Amino acid sequence: MASTPVADLEAALADPKVAAALELLGKHGLGATVIHSHDDSSDVMVPLPDGIVQFEDDLMVRFVGQGDPCLSGSVAVTAARMGGVTRIIGRCRQGHTQQPGR
Repeated sequence: MASTPVADLEAALADPKVAAALELLGKHGLGATVIHSHDDSSDVMVPLPDGIVQFEDDLMVRFVGQGDPCLSGSVAVTAARMGGVTRIIGRCRQGHTQQPGR
């Protein structure tokens, strides 16, 4: 899958089609996110690499592989259509400090 450039959320929100999509999503308690990772050598946001999930655990965010055991017991919180495929790209677990990978 080719990576998608990091979006400018404020510019995208000015597009009436994006506003309409957010209205529909909002009826389901969903919203929009800028799909990104972080470059270790700068403050620049970069495209999220294939196979990587943004993982929040007890208010700490890190990026792990989709098969990482630390994801056990987590809940899907972010999905995106990338490269023609719908993928879960964000997961969250709160208050489970005894899970694998901690």
